[in-house]
Amino acid sequence: LKTKAAQEGISIGEAVTKAISEWLGLTKKKKRSIIDIEPEHFGYQYRNLSEEIDEVIYK
Repeated sequence: LKTKAAQEGISIGEAVTKAISEWLGLTKKKKRSIIDIEPEHFGYQYRNLSEEIDEVIYK
């Protein structure tokens, strides 16, 4: 394990974590980015909702 960690350039702790994850069959979670978030369409009746809320709050 120590040799494998040195070959991959990772610490022994990371190697142990990786080995246990593979042994348990855990899938690696993909890192999510805010860029991946898609806008959601709520319909045209809510087009000016933020402006209406601003009128109520800041009146």
